Parts: sequence; structure tokens; C-alpha cells
Amino acid sequence: MKPKKVYTRITTTLILMAALLFGGSSYYYVGWVSNSLEQEAVRTISETTIQASYSIRNMIIGQIRVLDGIADTLSKANYQDMGEIRQYLSHFDEKYNFNRISICTPEGIAYASDGQTLNVSKEPGFQKALQGISNISPPFLDQISHREIITFNSPLVIDGEVRATLSASRYSQDLYEALGTSFFNGYGYSLIIDRKGTVILASQHPDSNHSIDNWFEYLSRDERNKKTLKPFSEQLMRGSSGVGSFVLDGDKKFIGYSKMQGINDWYVVSVVSKNVVMNRADVIIGSTYLLCLIVFTALMAIFAVISRSKKRHQQEMESIAFLDGLTKLPSGYKFHLDACHLLKKHAGSDTQMAVVQFNIDRFKYINEIYGYQEGNQILQHIGKTLQDQVCAGDRIGRLHGDRFILLTSYKTKAELWSRMNELNQHLSEYTSQVTEDLHLVIHCGIYIVIDKKMDIYTMMDRAGMAAKSVKGSYGSTCAFFSDEMLEQVVEEQNIERRMHDALAHGEFEVYLQPKYDLNDRSMQCAEALIRWNHPEKGLIPPNAFIPVFEKNGFIVQVDLMVFEFVCSLIKRWMDQGIKPIPISVNFSRVHLFRSDFLLNLSSIIKKYSIPPALIEIELTESIVYENIDYLRDVLLKLKCLGFTLSIDDFGTGYSSLSLLQSIPADVIKLDRGFFLNEANDERGRIVIANMIKLAHDLKMRVVAEGVETEAQVQFLQSMNCNLAQGYYFAKPMPVAQFESSLFGETRVFEQGGRLD
Repeated sequence: MKPKKVYTRITTTLILMAALLFGGSSYYYVGWVSNSLEQEAVRTISETTIQASYSIRNMIIGQIRVLDGIADTLSKANYQDMGEIRQYLSHFDEKYNFNRISICTPEGIAYASDGQTLNVSKEPGFQKALQGISNISPPFLDQISHREIITFNSPLVIDGEVRATLSASRYSQDLYEALGTSFFNGYGYSLIIDRKGTVILASQHPDSNHSIDNWFEYLSRDERNKKTLKPFSEQLMRGSSGVGSFVLDGDKKFIGYSKMQGINDWYVVSVVSKNVVMNRADVIIGSTYLLCLIVFTALMAIFAVISRSKKRHQQEMESIAFLDGLTKLPSGYKFHLDACHLLKKHAGSDTQMAVVQFNIDRFKYINEIYGYQEGNQILQHIGKTLQDQVCAGDRIGRLHGDRFILLTSYKTKAELWSRMNELNQHLSEYTSQVTEDLHLVIHCGIYIVIDKKMDIYTMMDRAGMAAKSVKGSYGSTCAFFSDEMLEQVVEEQNIERRMHDALAHGEFEVYLQPKYDLNDRSMQCAEALIRWNHPEKGLIPPNAFIPVFEKNGFIVQVDLMVFEFVCSLIKRWMDQGIKPIPISVNFSRVHLFRSDFLLNLSSIIKKYSIPPALIEIELTESIVYENIDYLRDVLLKLKCLGFTLSIDDFGTGYSSLSLLQSIPADVIKLDRGFFLNEANDERGRIVIANMIKLAHDLKMRVVAEGVETEAQVQFLQSMNCNLAQGYYFAKPMPVAQFESSLFGETRVFEQGGRLD
């Protein structure tokens, strides 16, 4: 064979191999680009949907708050007839641009500001407001204007009772305009549905199908949606947010959904064609195929372009991977690389190093109450402060959420402690532009690096354990990691592994501890307490598992089970003709920030048909310092439902006297430590006596807990304390034993106090 032919064949083979390699690489590149752009589009749709959800939610809540304010003002006014009230309401029609404002009697007769009289007794919004809950109605046809309207409904509370309701209407066009914010250059649109798929407010976008009444039925028309429809509906039932892919009228669509927190069970749904989203990918794919056609004539040039393109793209990806877009701090991944390099550099030196983690206290609730924009500004404040305050040579980064990390060197532990407390103080100095109630608390956990070859993730975890150890503390917000923390984490993990099985197997039991009248020593009421009867360890003290449940949210299930158990117990007594005594039930702070808290309590009370006044809701004093205005609204709604409110551990906080005028409580419980030492101190006796007198002047009852001696009983009697509870009178006891003590005979409860 001639050398030229051999060369030609080799060259041809190399070109073909290069072409095949290029073609294969191009195919892979096209797939990668398509996937990356699709993920980017999904994130954009998700963020747009969440933004629309919060925008509409804030508009609705703003209107409801306006109406609540009018209702509050009206409840304090002394108008003599309906004409005066209508004249008063007509002022707000003009001020807030409502169509009309109506005052509705409990029978459902609405007297409107424009002189109309309507029957709204069957309107769900009126019924809900009559229960003490402000709300917005779905759109419906106005009886007067024959146009589609929405109504905002608020209870009118006078002397602690709902005496009437207020209803303000606006045309549904306001919500349509709020939904009209377009995305993807006007090709996308949004609508509002409930969790059952019912269309609350359709989009006016030309691509939207205006004849659809139920979104789930619409999706089920195409067989290709069957696999994704069920998970989509389950996500809505759980109140989740996300993005799904469906086929609508033969076109593939991306559908984003986000729940409007606190607004009925409504969701904002955003829809955009997948073809529109992937238009950029189509351009890139076409360009790549064009390059394949000319590969044989410009192969080396194409290779050079691809090489430069990949290098540039790699730099962009590294920038994304190494930098947190919100705070401009190094990402967690970049911090890991930098920290490993720095530790390795000082591996053989005497340089002392520490890993420090900073967490924002109750950041989740800051987002829920003040909005994600405020939360993002706080994160940016933390990032800028860290950049300004850390020393040269330190490594910082943002892990995720509200977690920030620092690797620093130090000379002595005292110097490190002082420096971290000073840094923590700077981080906490945040001034909100939204509210004056927001006080930022930062938890700081410090892990002293002993072995510089230890895995950096282990060091970060231990710094995180130290930060969690000061959560909820009124003292220092900084802590060093200790071996005891590690043991505690292991124990907490054991508890978390067993807690669901324990609840399912009835290991949690309700004990009752009586409360006695200090004048005649008679039993007046009781407190429900939870006990864990472990099959191997026996009774586990509540302080060993309750804090764990509060951290992971399991306390919600346990508290509601105790509440339902108490309701069923009172119901059984009533059915047996026994006069029931009031029972107090403790609720964790976790409940007060859940939108379904009031609805859950109301549903259980209705289920057992018992008077709410027989249930006393106990909340610890420390809860109210987190957001007094928000919690006061929740407590007022609890009182409207008929519950008695009690403040537990009173006297242990910092502002007990101001608490009395801020919180609508019926009972205060004096912590044992509050009166134990003051009993033999004249100044202390004066403080306690006046505290109790002040409570009585405010129509509150006073209960002393932890009473153990006759001397304490006599002291509390002399102070005019109403009730006492403690080992002097009776320990917490099983239900059967309590019934025997209360009724004078043994009455065996069917469940024996177990929470099955």
C-alpha cells in the first residue's frame, strides 16, 4: 500500500474519529444544556409563584387588617341606631375604596353603608367571622350590582364576645389585576385554586382555559398526566410548594404552585409552556447541529471554540458553586475547600484554631411573620457584618438557610470568647424597616480544634451542636462545644427514633395533678401532664423528652393528643352525670405560629360537644416576649372561642408586670421560685402581696405551683392566693387514681390515661 494512501486513510480515520467524538460530545453537551436550562426555568417558575403568592397574600391580609381596625374602632364606639352606624361605615367606603361595608347581625341580616339590606346568613365568610376568624370569601355574584365581588369579613367583638360581623366588598377585578403580573415575557399566567383543585380565580390570559371549574379534572383529561397528578394533589393537601410538568390541551406545561399561608387553603398556580421555557435550548441545539455540518472543514477551529467555551463555562460554574448569591459570602462548598487548605497549612504548627457557627434564632418564624424579603435583608446584614468584622486570614461562609460558619485562629480561650461575644453583638445590631418588634438574636457555637486532621464536617457539626445548646436561653448566646453535648445529641437521637412508635403503641400517658382552694382545702380543678412510660426504662421525666419534641415539632402531635384526651375525659364524665371540673392543658410555643392551631382546637371541642370554658389553655410566660402583638391576637381569638387562658411560670421572666396589661389572661401561675425565698423577707412579702392584689384587681385568679410545706400554704393564704398545686396536696397521678380521689370511688377509665 502506498504511503499517501496510508496517510489519507489514517487522516480520514482520525477525522472520522474526531467527528464521532465531536458529535458524541455535542450530543452530551446539548443534553446537559437542556437539563441545566430546564432546572433554571423550574427555579424561576418556583420563585415567581412564591412571589405572586406572597404579593396576593399581603394584599389580602392588608385589607383584612383594615377591616379588623374598623371593627375594633366600632366596638368601642357608642352609636345609638343603625343610621349612625351606616353613616360611620360610609366614611370608610370612600377612604379605603370599598364598594360597600356592611354590619351583619348574628342572624345574617347585613345592613350596608349604601342603605341596602341583605341576607348573608348562608355565606361561608360570614359564618367564619361569626366564629371569631377574619377571612376572605371566594368570588361570588353581588346581589345588588350583579358583578363578581369578593368580601373581607371580620368579627365585631364587644366585651369578649362576637356580637356581629363586618363585611367589606371589592370587585374581583382587584384580584385579577394582582394575578396579571406576567412572566416569561408574557407567555406565562397565574390563577388561584384551593387544595381540592377548585378554581377560585381564573386567569384572564388568552392562553388560559376560562371554562375550567376544577384543575384536577382538567389535568385528568390527558392520560399522560395520571402518574404526576396524584403526587401533585398530595402536595397541595400537605400545603407544600413546588413545580410539576403536565400536558394541557396537547401542550407540555410547567406548573408552579405555592400556598398562600393563612388565606383559607388557597394556592397560586403559575403556568407556562415548556416550549417557551426551552426556547433558549432549541437555539443552542440548532447551533450545535449547524456546527456538526461544517466540522470537516473547520474541525480545529471548532475544537478551539469549544475549548474556550468550556473553560469560560467552567469559570462561571465555579463562580456559582463558590459564591452565595444572596450574601456574597463564600458558599459552604468553598468554605470547606478553604478550611481544609488552611487546616492543612497549620497542621504542624502551634496555631490554635476554632470553628464557629452562627444561627439566627427563630428565623423560620421571622420569614413567616415578616416575609421572605425581610429575612433576606437579615441574611445580607449578617454576611456584610462578618465580612467587615472578621480578622485577616479567617475563613467565612454561608452554609444554608440561617447558618453561617467561621474558621479562625486564637491565642487564648478567654480572648476567643470575648471576640466572639463582641462579634455576636455586632451581628445582632439589625434595624428593621418593617417593624420595631423585631429583635435579632444570634446563637454562636464554638468548637475548639484539637485534631487538625479531623474531618471539617465533623467540626462544623459540633459547632452547630454548641449553637443549638443556647437556643431559648435568656443568658449567654455563645457556647463552647463539650462532650456532654455529644452525649445529649445521641440521647436526643434515641428519643427521636422511638417517639413515633411510642405514640402509636400508647406509651404516652396522661397524669392529672389537682389544684386546691387555699381557703377550704377543696379540690377545684386539675392540670393534665404527659408521662412517657417506656417499656424498658420505665417512666421517663418530661424534661428529658419535651425539649426534644419542641425542637423537632413532634410536640404538636403530643399536645393535641393530650388535649383530645382531656376533652374525651370531660365528655365521659358529663355522659355519666358527673359534674366535671376544669382541666388545664399545656401548649408549646410551636402551636401559636401554626395557621391551623385555632381550627384544630375548635374542631376537637365540637367533636366532643363540651363547653370550652372547662378547658384552661396554659402558656409559659417566656412565649410572649417573641412577638407580643401577634400572640395577643391569637390569645384574643382563643378567648373568643370560650377557652380560659393561663400564664404558667409567672415571675420567671423580665417584664412580668407589663405582661399583665398586655396579655388577656384569666389565670397566672406563680412559679415556686418566685415565692420560696420571699416568704421570709419583708420586702419580698410586699412584692408578692401587691402582685396578687394587682392580679385580683385585673379579675385574674392566682395559682401557686410547687407547694410542698404547710408553711408555704399558710404564707400563700396570708397573701390571698386563690389556688395551690404541689406535692403537699397531691402528686400527679393516673386518671383512675384521680377519679377515685375526686369522686370517692374507683372508676376505671377505658384507656387508663394512655394516648393510643
